Amino acid sequence: MLRKTCFLTTCFVLSLATILFKTIPSSAQDSQLFRFTEAPGPQAVGLRVVEQYDYSRTYRSAIDDLGKPAVGERARPLQTLTWYPAQKTAAKPMTVGDYGQLGATETSFGKPDIAAGMKQWIDGMQPSLGNPMWAVRDASPLAGRFPVVIYAPSFSAMSWENADLCEYLASHGYVVIASPDMGATTREMTSDVAGIDAQAADIFQSLGERLYKLSKCPDYVINRGHYFGTSMFSEEAGLSDDEKHALIDYLKTF
Repeated sequence: MLRKTCFLTTCFVLSLATILFKTIPSSAQDSQLFRFTEAPGPQAVGLRVVEQYDYSRTYRSAIDDLGKPAVGERARPLQTLTWYPAQKTAAKPMTVGDYGQLGATETSFGKPDIAAGMKQWIDGMQPSLGNPMWAVRDASPLAGRFPVVIYAPSFSAMSWENADLCEYLASHGYVVIASPDMGATTREMTSDVAGIDAQAADIFQSLGERLYKLSKCPDYVINRGHYFGTSMFSEEAGLSDDEKHALIDYLKTF
């Protein structure tokens, strides 16, 4: 049962994004561009980027591709984005290009190193890179308690793949947290149990566990999104089809 008091939920919400995104009538200049046409909620939106390592897991091998000792941090990197209700400010909001630049430091904190796949993404978004978004980076948070949504990106995707949706939820009073979808030892996700469990651990172990400790709510619900059946929850059965449909219907009410 979904309780309205306070809940922690992970959701694979591309279906919701499909509902919220609307295309602009095609034209010669921007026939391939999309516009997020939903009006923002009553709250301003802030964005905080946290780059940290999970020292309980190894991400890089001790030996590099040339057979030499690896240089640098080997623990699993986690670049976490948090959107939140914020105090109104005259500061400039993030642009599409600003989000794109976060990809250059996803796993190399402080040392920009854009991967070929990420460069392809950014090159494909060239016409939109200057477009303003809603979130203001490091804006002062609004006082109060807000429900938390942990967004799990799709296969190999960056944490901001649905920035429009995450900002939209934050403008309606939600705190939204996301980290990139990465394999156990590679930036690209792998289609095996090790890869799936790595992202599940990113969410439930690295992010969720900290939230549990900070939460003062008497109860909350964890909806496992697209992690049904992984070894992270082998002791529990996944949601039934009826429960999945109920969750989807619930998300559509946001």
